[in-house]
Amino acid sequence: MPVIILLAVGLIITANSTGSDSVETDPERVQRLRENFACPECDGQSIAESNAAVAATISRVIESEVAAGSTDTQIRNLLLDDWGQEILLNPTSEGIGFWVWFFPTLTILIAAALLGAWLFLLSKEWKAKNNARIVVAGFIVVMLGGAAYGLTIFSGERGVNDALTGSIDRTPGQRISECQDLASGGDVQGGIVCLDELLDLDPENSAILANKGWLFALTGRSAEDPEQVEALNSFAFENLNRALELRPTNRDALAWRTVLNFWEDDLVESCQDLVELYQLSPSPDIVGLTAGIAEQCGV
Repeated sequence: MPVIILLAVGLIITANSTGSDSVETDPERVQRLRENFACPECDGQSIAESNAAVAATISRVIESEVAAGSTDTQIRNLLLDDWGQEILLNPTSEGIGFWVWFFPTLTILIAAALLGAWLFLLSKEWKAKNNARIVVAGFIVVMLGGAAYGLTIFSGERGVNDALTGSIDRTPGQRISECQDLASGGDVQGGIVCLDELLDLDPENSAILANKGWLFALTGRSAEDPEQVEALNSFAFENLNRALELRPTNRDALAWRTVLNFWEDDLVESCQDLVELYQLSPSPDIVGLTAGIAEQCGV
């Protein structure tokens, strides 16, 4: 019996560690990552499956990070910082996520082991020949291998919304788009208040701080009172600078600070930020936003 168990474990490990040795291209890697992360505003869909605006935004982040040479772990951590656990299609191995992984595994293995043990004892009772016992041993190996394969499929398809019980509150990062919608609909002050509420939940979220800074900048751009403009731009710089302190590769924050410096007639600072921004392979949207500044900076 110990030999059988070791053989089964070896088969499972070999099956799970076997992969393609071919070199993965950037587009293939982007597609794989898009398939492995969840759309935080969709019902069990991956980024690749969703047509939601937030999925398109996250997809552009993935494309930029891949182009910049970030590792899978760095991209995963970046998305977790901005969107929380809702970005994960599969449960983590920490906290309640550990039990989500552990119980199915334990149940399947116990069931397979009990069935194999029962058949083994039955073969002894029937005084079966050695070749019959070999058949039983092979059956146990197949059962355990099948259990491992089934578990892989099961866990791979479990969506982030498939919690064990109850519901999971939406994360701060997940609600940023709601605040953006308020601002784009003309309620900029409402968007800022919305972002403040999110910062109460997650005060060191770089994405939220960047968006808040940009809304202050837009408000200052439309203000007529010079003192009010100065105050609003000060708030904008404060939030954008903090966002970049927390995550220096935050392309949105860097792009918005580039624009704000340009509006403040500080072309030197604007160009410095722009050069740094372009080294991070920004999205087409960001390139379009800063195109006029790039011409003046000669970038």
